[in-house]
Amino acid sequence: MVDHQSSTMTSDRTRPGRIVVSVRDGDTPAFNVPVGVYQGKQDCVCTDGLENGSALDAGQWTPVATGTTGDDGRIQFDRVPAAAYLILANVPSRTNRTCVRVEPGCTADACIDLGLHVEYCIRVLTTDCKERDCGRPRVNDRVQITADFAERTDAGFAIRVLDRNFRTQPDRPTVSEGVLRRAGLQELVMEFLLPFHDVAEELGLDPMQPSSAVVTGAPTAFEASAPADSPAVSRAGGPSGPGRLRSNMTIDADEEATLPLSGKLTVSHQRRIAEPDGTMSFFVRLLDASRSIEFGRYADFIDSVFECTVPANQPNGLTDECRANAIGNKFTRLTKELTDHGVGAYELLKTATESFLLFRCCAQSISRSNDWPLGYQTNPQLGDYKAYSSDDWRTYFEDYLKDQLGTPKLPYIQRVIATAFPQYGITEKLLDQRFCADVLLRSRVENPCFMELIWNYWHEEAMLVQSMNAVSRRFQNLHSPGRRDPLAHMEIDPLRPLNNILWGYVEDERGRLSIKRRGYEYQHQYGLNLYGKAVADLRPADNRSKFIEAFHNLLNRCADYYRSKQDTTVDPDGYPILHAIQELNLILAQGAHNQFGDLAWTSRVEMLMQEWIMARPEMRDFLQSRAMVPYKEPWMPQVDTMKTLQGWSDVVVTHFRDLGVFGEQILLTIRWYNWYDVTSEEEAKGWADLLRAQIQTYIHAYRAVTGVDLSSMDRVDYIMPSVHLRKRLAMQQRAR
Repeated sequence: MVDHQSSTMTSDRTRPGRIVVSVRDGDTPAFNVPVGVYQGKQDCVCTDGLENGSALDAGQWTPVATGTTGDDGRIQFDRVPAAAYLILANVPSRTNRTCVRVEPGCTADACIDLGLHVEYCIRVLTTDCKERDCGRPRVNDRVQITADFAERTDAGFAIRVLDRNFRTQPDRPTVSEGVLRRAGLQELVMEFLLPFHDVAEELGLDPMQPSSAVVTGAPTAFEASAPADSPAVSRAGGPSGPGRLRSNMTIDADEEATLPLSGKLTVSHQRRIAEPDGTMSFFVRLLDASRSIEFGRYADFIDSVFECTVPANQPNGLTDECRANAIGNKFTRLTKELTDHGVGAYELLKTATESFLLFRCCAQSISRSNDWPLGYQTNPQLGDYKAYSSDDWRTYFEDYLKDQLGTPKLPYIQRVIATAFPQYGITEKLLDQRFCADVLLRSRVENPCFMELIWNYWHEEAMLVQSMNAVSRRFQNLHSPGRRDPLAHMEIDPLRPLNNILWGYVEDERGRLSIKRRGYEYQHQYGLNLYGKAVADLRPADNRSKFIEAFHNLLNRCADYYRSKQDTTVDPDGYPILHAIQELNLILAQGAHNQFGDLAWTSRVEMLMQEWIMARPEMRDFLQSRAMVPYKEPWMPQVDTMKTLQGWSDVVVTHFRDLGVFGEQILLTIRWYNWYDVTSEEEAKGWADLLRAQIQTYIHAYRAVTGVDLSSMDRVDYIMPSVHLRKRLAMQQRAR
């Protein structure tokens, strides 16, 4: 006979429960706070006075789960076995712990009030540094906001005002100071930063693991998530920054006092620019991602690899930890077994080049806003926004990810998944981490590689690859196609490292991309044709024939916008730019298939190596390039000299380099943003203001290379660049 009642009671006793943790300071929720959960042994009970720091037996508690509070200061732990649990909020406070008991199938609420009682005091100083005791503040008054709280002052607390006119004082981190720049009612958002404090270490408990751990003897593991009624999604694992308390303060400012004037009065106008925001910070991140893989940084990286050291002035060089984690045994083997003969040196160069791109291009997730690609105080490439430092842009970017995205996916990728793959979720915890729902590649969704093949196209037109091919043929003692070989006297002696590198380069010829392979992809992504015997018979299945028209139309619209903006009494229309961007965005998306990504990666690896070889001192000594020309990168003079020897185009390679570098940066900001959700001209105008230096330089370089002015007010040229280059070469040869 079966005892159904006994079976039901046993089942109820083993049903898992739930813990909902709420961390607050009075009525203010504390978000992004790391929370640790310790499970007590079977006979362990919650003792009174635990919140007041009473002693506890560390051997009675086992670490089981971690999580981070969401925007509402809450986090939920599901599938919790019945037991007593110690909850720790890892911030410096006397009331950062509590204990709850979970009954079978029930929910236990753990409330932690930090007891900091944070309040903000405001102090207003006039322009002559006198304190304003009465009356409302005025424009250009200096405002000091001080955080007052009931806790020791040496715990690392700080205040941050989310306004670009305010800065936290370096010597007084709980004081932020700024200037009121406009009149009227304005709201200031303050964040009180809560540094990490290891409460477990303070209590003598075992350290908490960085991610949720399995409870010993429990049927399932803890799962950290947001409560059902929570507006934010909490993440399991460590925090992405300090915990925060966010508060608002309203200030009503009057206009600056008018002064009586006499005599002559000088009036000046300034160009209006859009206020920087999170969207602009995303564009800045894309620009920095492109600049972080430029040749100068690549050359420093390769030098540190071959020297087996990291220069003191190159903190981003290759460290032992990076070697072990990213490239592992292959890199170590090549470094240790590298000899003076064979292809080992070339294999090391190739592996190091791939590792460089891995670190700079794809290794940093877009959601890791603290890992900004480049650090700077002023960035002249940002035009009117050059005064904003990398710290300023990082702050905007954190808000952008949090308020607009909420996930590590880019808005463009998010839209594609929502439209093309609505049935596939990408947050499943139990699936293979390499894939999204076993259908989408997780690395391509959350961590795309920010490179554009147009960089390779313009470097190919600069004759970089052809120069390297000429050196490779002569190294093998092959005569050039003409009657006279311009490189007949080339002798790379075996006593210098380049000889060994070139040997490996020649041996790897079958493993490199062919010019036809690249030519087909240039046409697939951009509709750009190469001119030459090797690519004379290309028949692509798909060709972006409208790319040149859309791209040049956008550049022409931007030129009109910049001309109009020079008149500071005019606010130019931004919708022509917005519509041109949307048109180009759609064309770029159509070409993002098949070889997209992989071919761009492979060709970038190969061309970076070719640049490094052409920049070697052996090549400079052999070709005797011009020393007085101010080239931007050390491989350029050798390529220009090779063009002179071979009778190729006499256009300076610097302009081709600018077309590749700045063309890539322009297209990155168009491809990876969801422009079709934009209806306001302000975002397009902000984009044009931010990229003014890149766009103007591209237009100038295109005129220098092809003779065509893309900023012309009469007509927009849509002819293929290779056609203009062929005509220029023919004119050059006729002149001889």
